[in-house]
Amino acid sequence: MTKEVQAHQLVDPDPSGELEFIEELLDETLETVGIMQDNLGADFHRTLRLLGYRVHLQRQNADIQAALESIAEYGVAHFERGRVGPDTRVSVRLCGQVVSLPGGVTTYHTASRWLDAVGAALCLRDSGALASLAKFKVIDFRGEYDEYLDHLVRALTKYICGEPGVDKYLAQAQSAIASAGVFPERAKRLGAPTIAVAKSVLTNSGEAFNERLADGLAGYRTLHKRSKHNHEAQSVIPLLYLGLTALAHDQGIGIDVASAYLPAWIVEGGG
Repeated sequence: MTKEVQAHQLVDPDPSGELEFIEELLDETLETVGIMQDNLGADFHRTLRLLGYRVHLQRQNADIQAALESIAEYGVAHFERGRVGPDTRVSVRLCGQVVSLPGGVTTYHTASRWLDAVGAALCLRDSGALASLAKFKVIDFRGEYDEYLDHLVRALTKYICGEPGVDKYLAQAQSAIASAGVFPERAKRLGAPTIAVAKSVLTNSGEAFNERLADGLAGYRTLHKRSKHNHEAQSVIPLLYLGLTALAHDQGIGIDVASAYLPAWIVEGGG
């Protein structure tokens, strides 16, 4: 029996205007990205908002697909530049062009952004993007966050690379939830369910996948429907949950959860 999970509603007085503004900013990226150290990270954040507004405004599937592609593309470029030092330049592909960027890790190189980029790449079934993202080292993440995210990243990296250790790092992630002190509620409502969902997919033990997914999406809704967060367009779609659900579908796990958080055409690879 399919379980319905209601999504939270984005609260924004002018979503169309915000979307137009973001699209204009992204169009200007190539004019400045080669000389500014941080703005690719800022533009990656804008691609998340681009997706959120297009989903909220019920744009055509092709437009939503293009937003997912932008997230993956900007994510790859962003974390590629973080793999080299600030005195080195790296060539990346953006908007159909090869662009030379200064390297270096910035405050935008966070574990949560990496997970969003991986989520988009999973939605797109983009093995090249996944392989590139898996090369970024956990030790180079910036920002203040709880340790379980590092273990989750390591587990996903091992899975992407086809290496042993997925089980070990998922277990370490789950164990670290108990000591989460930076964002304890986020760890409880989002971190623990995400790890449980990831475990059921990455270790091919999908029996409890749908129950864990429904619990995770309900916790996500609880966090993001609050006035503190319900205006954040980047949170309209839980990208990692969506990507893991697409992966579960491709592994033959029946998806028995329906939600606006999980557009069926993305889960099923409709393109």
